[in-house]
Amino acid sequence: MGEEELVNQESEENSKTDEEVEKEEDIKENLELITNEEQAEAEDEADEEELLDDEVEIEVSEEEFLQLKEKANQLAEENEKYKDRIQRLQAEFSNYKKRVAKEKKRLRCTATEELLIELLPIIDNFERALSSVKEEQELDEVIEGLNMIWKQLLKVLEEEGVTEIDTVGEEFDPNLHEAMMKVESAEYESGIIVEELQKGYLFEDQVLRPAMVKVAE
Repeated sequence: MGEEELVNQESEENSKTDEEVEKEEDIKENLELITNEEQAEAEDEADEEELLDDEVEIEVSEEEFLQLKEKANQLAEENEKYKDRIQRLQAEFSNYKKRVAKEKKRLRCTATEELLIELLPIIDNFERALSSVKEEQELDEVIEGLNMIWKQLLKVLEEEGVTEIDTVGEEFDPNLHEAMMKVESAEYESGIIVEELQKGYLFEDQVLRPAMVKVAE
């Protein structure tokens, strides 16, 4: 083989190698493009899946919101029912208090009326006694008449639940008696009532007025 032929052969080999290199580079570029496209598609699919997931989450959140809203409406309705019930109970209680107050007033008036009716004859007797004094009736008769009126009055008060508080000879009780002074006494021990200065009265075991007394030292 001549020298010229060797040069041509080397040139062809070099030329063939360049073509192959170009083809390889083209293949690589195509592969890179395909890979990039596939990667982009994969990324797009992933983004779509994320969007779908977000949409599902949004749908769930809306459902929960609707449930909460419905629950809030139910609570509001129940609150209105309780509010109406409380208002009705308040109105009923107010009416009940008015009825009780009215009934108490009626009973008090009735009791007062009955007591006054019982006291009227005693007033009449006092008027007769005073007339007797003016006519210069015997003193003994006047005193006897006053005693009768006094007993009559005590009987009326007793029937109404009013009683006298015991004093002389009883032990001093601050719940029943009011000590006006302490005195020396040879007859009574210390703390015993020796004299009554003003009568005290009970009404149904409640103190209407304490008795004013002197107490032995």
